[in-house]
Parts: sequence; C-alpha cells; structure tokens
Amino acid sequence: MRGRFHCIVALALLLALPAAALAQTPSATPHCPVTSADSWSPQEKFVWAQICQDEVADLAKQPRAEGVIDPRETPLPDNRVLSKQFIETILIDEKYHNALKRHGVRITGARFKQQFDLQNVKLEVELWFEHCQFDEGVDLSFLQSSQPVAFNHSKVTKPLKLYSSQLASDLWVLGSIVDAITMPGAHIGRTLNLSNVKIASTDDDTLNMSGIDVTTDVLMDEGVYQAANLAGAHIGHKLSMTKSRFGGEINLRYSQIGGELDWQGATFMDDVDLTAARVDGAFLLGPRPRDPAGSDERCGRLKVPPASDRPICWGPDVAVTARYAKIGIMPRLSDAWPPDLHIVGLTYDGIAYDDDIANVRDDFEDWFDRQGQSRQPYEQLANVLQARGEIETATMVRYAERERDRDRAWDESRYDIYGWLTLLKTVIGYGYYPYRSGWWVLGFTLLGMGVLWVSGDGRRNGMPIGASYSFDMLLPLVQLRSKHYDIDLAGWPRYYFYLHKIVGWALASFLVAGLSGLTK
Repeated sequence: MRGRFHCIVALALLLALPAAALAQTPSATPHCPVTSADSWSPQEKFVWAQICQDEVADLAKQPRAEGVIDPRETPLPDNRVLSKQFIETILIDEKYHNALKRHGVRITGARFKQQFDLQNVKLEVELWFEHCQFDEGVDLSFLQSSQPVAFNHSKVTKPLKLYSSQLASDLWVLGSIVDAITMPGAHIGRTLNLSNVKIASTDDDTLNMSGIDVTTDVLMDEGVYQAANLAGAHIGHKLSMTKSRFGGEINLRYSQIGGELDWQGATFMDDVDLTAARVDGAFLLGPRPRDPAGSDERCGRLKVPPASDRPICWGPDVAVTARYAKIGIMPRLSDAWPPDLHIVGLTYDGIAYDDDIANVRDDFEDWFDRQGQSRQPYEQLANVLQARGEIETATMVRYAERERDRDRAWDESRYDIYGWLTLLKTVIGYGYYPYRSGWWVLGFTLLGMGVLWVSGDGRRNGMPIGASYSFDMLLPLVQLRSKHYDIDLAGWPRYYFYLHKIVGWALASFLVAGLSGLTK
C-alpha cells in the first residue's frame, strides 16, 4: 500500500514538471507594458501596439486593411485615420512617452483629417511618417527635437510649417507633395532633404526658408518647386538643386554656403538673386545644351525631363544677379550660363578650367556679352588668370575691357572719348601692346627717308639714304649723331620734319604713358 502511494506521488511530480517548464518559457510575442486607451479607435490601438514593440506601425497590415495605398494618388480610407490627440498623447503623456523604444514613432499609411499640430513640443524620440496623408497641414513651429523628423512620400494639403524649429538631427520631406513649406529661422543639425518634392500651390511664398541654419547639406534634387526664398540661409556644406524645376524666383541674397552650390540639370523659369551671397566651394552649372532651340521647348515642360536629357535650362529672359557675391570656384565660362548676368562686384578665387585654361580665350567674350558695361568683371577674371600664370590671356581680357569702353563711347555718342580710345588702341594697344608703337616709328622713319629722297636734301647733305637722320629727328629721347642737329633743311622738307618731330614726341609720350599704366 505504501509503495503504491509513492508511485502515485512520483507520477504526479513527473506530470507537473513539463507544465512548470512551459510556464517558465518566455512568450514568443513581445508584450506592451502600457495598454491602449479605451477611447482610441481600433487603428490607433493597432498603431500603439506596434510602436510600443519598437516596430513600424504600417496601417496597410492592420486587420481588414486594403493593402498599400499611395496617398499622393488615392485618398486613404477612414480606417487609416489617426487623431491629433492620439499623436499628442503618445508623444507628450508621460505614461506613453516613457514606453517608447529607441526607434521612436514610425508610422506608415496613416491619414490625419485634423491639423497635425506639435507646436512648442520637445521631442526626444524619432518621428517618422511614410506614405501618410495630412488633410489640414502640419505645424511644427518652435518644435525642439534631438532625433530625426520625416514626412516622406506623403501628401500634405496646406502648409508644412516649421517656424524657428530646432532639430538636432535630420529633417526629411523626401518625395512628398506639399502645398507649401515655411520654415524661416529653423535650425537643422544635420541634413535637410527636400528632394523629389512637388510643391502643389502656385503662390509666391510656397517655399520660405529664409534665415535657416543647416549644419551640413540642403538637398533639393529632382523636385518641382515654385519660388524659393533662402535669403540669409546658412548652409554648412552643400546646397544641391540638381535636375529640379523652379517656376518662380529664387532668392539667395546674403546666403552663406560652406561647400558646393550645384545647379546641374536644373530648370529655372524666373530670375535668381545671389546678391552678396557667399559660396566657399564650387559653383556647378554643367555644360551648355547642345541644342538651344530644343532647350527652350524643354523648359516649358511641367515635369522634369528624363536623366538622359538634363542640361541646365533657363527660361526666356531669365537673369542671374550676383552683385558683390563671393564664390570659391566659378564654373567654366562656356558652361550653361543664363542669357542675362548682373555680376558687378562678383569675386571668386578660381575658375573650373584644368589644363585647358587657354580655352578661356575662346569663351570670355560671349560670357561678358551677357552682362552690363562694368569694368570690374573683366578685372576680376584677369586677376584670377594672372594668378594662375596665364599672363597673355589676362592681357587679352584687359584689352577686351578697353574695347568694350570704346564701343560704349560710340553707342553713347561720346565721340571725343571714342576718338581718344581709338588713338590709344592704334598706337600702343591701350598700353597692353606697346610694341605697336614700333610699327609707327618704322613707318615715320621710312616716310622721312622718302621725303629726303624726293626733295634731294638727303644727297645734298651727305645722306644718300637718310635712315639714321629720319630716326634721329623722330625720337627726342634718342641721339644717334650730333651732326644731324646742325643740318638746316630748306623748303617744304623743313616743314615736314617739324611735323616729324611733333609726331615723335607724341609717340614717345604715348609709349611712356602706356608702360607706366596710365592708359590702362
């Protein structure tokens, strides 16, 4: 009897062991320690369950969902709607905020019918939206965040506002359709990415980024924008606007860019203002279109042209103003510059020619024809060329500068100035080619010899050729033979050599003035 009892007890213990072991096995499904609020909708409870487990809350995967829907093409249904109170609760309420994991709040495929409003909120977690729809806009004015914020591949009706927001990391609005973006005075600690964005509104203030401070890059590639205001912007590295289309004015007045300004393949339908801007790196335009006529047609397209057909494009009569701007490395003069340039006061350290710097000789005339009558752009280019050792090319540029002055004098009917400049050009090449005076010396020397030969005074005074006498009488600074000055010619040769001496003094004066730089 006692042995039977021991067997029953042993069997009971054996049966209890698997149950105890099973009870100690951790659950395969993570459990959220903070339960959803009863007032939340089913989709909000689904979102919280995913976020609390540090997962992406993809509403296309919720029960009875319709699958992936692109809000840029089709409005999202009501079972994707999240309230602004829900977002505020999980971000601000300490109970839910403390339950957020290291990946923060990442939501895909949601719709917000109310204005998404996080003004004056301080975030310490990532806030990331993909393929979402915001019916009444987004307001993140004065937001402070230590983590990235993103509104990618979404549709934002009404403005996306970030007035004076302070983001320690990135802000991405990649591939979205937005009515307007207004973020004056905002600070972005790393990258501001607005690439592939389409601005839906046609108002003038649809992209206001005046006074922004971005530590690294501002990326605006392959988008469709209207006007853009970046006046006073501070960008630590690169401002890239490649292959984008801008339908309105671009304001970059007083902006500071620590690296490159890249416009390659972009389309500009209105003026660009770079007054007093500073670009420490290279300014990139890309090569000129091979077919200017085809370029005009391409500029009229709404969509950005395909990658195989993307030289930069300027709309009719578009002007770039860069008065008193400072650029590190200028594009080649043969690159795709606009038809009209206002560059008085523009300075730069170098120009993007490598071993083919001599090609500047073929390019600078067309480049200067695009700007006004100021002499400063000529001097700036000549100084840069001279610093690179291209003395001859620099001289050609300075000579072209004086030619422009001469043409302008004629156009403005200032014939006295035109005559004086023509004389300088003819005699000493404005002082840049003083050897031209040598041809005049040779010519008048030969003329004097002819006078002596025809009149017979040369032979009568023991000068059968008279070359040394003619040369001696022409140049007052040279005395080849003192006896020449004792010869007293008679008749008309005497009066010719009076003129001969006057011309000599004039040639000498022009030569001295040219060599001293007074005529340049």
